[in-house]
Amino acid sequence: MSLSMYQVTVSPMTQLLNALSKNLRKAKEHCAINRVDEDNVLLGRLAPDMMTLIEQVQRASFNAVGAVARLAQAELPEFADDEKTFDDLQKRIADTLSYMAGYTEEQLKGSEMREVEVQTRVALLKFDGQDYLLQFALPQVLFHVTTAHGIMRNQGVDIGKRDFLGKMDVK
Repeated sequence: MSLSMYQVTVSPMTQLLNALSKNLRKAKEHCAINRVDEDNVLLGRLAPDMMTLIEQVQRASFNAVGAVARLAQAELPEFADDEKTFDDLQKRIADTLSYMAGYTEEQLKGSEMREVEVQTRVALLKFDGQDYLLQFALPQVLFHVTTAHGIMRNQGVDIGKRDFLGKMDVK
């Protein structure tokens, strides 16, 4: 059985974003229970030159919707990047999941061979769809979700590896 581009894109990104949403709920609860200022967690970062928790969630979302849109040859959606609270981040993730759920397997069919261009701050990157997904899009989402997890752990939120993995479809 071969894997489709849809399965390799939408399924893992949905799993990661759902887990991130659950972990953000735990972070909000942690703040309430321990009387921690939410901004300490939301603006937390692992190193001075790294993005905050808010920015990590924004980048995970941006790269997830970007992957689906680019592979489907659709217009990239725009997000305002104006989130400031845990509730704002939950809405951002919900909007991201809703956007991704709006695509079908058929829309991503054949995308492994489509040319994909990504303008970064450094250069215009050109890939075929499969290389884009495996070498750029998935690693981007994984990096930002992992870093968000690390920030929450660093701020004392009681989450671990199972929380990072989220709900798996085990048989």
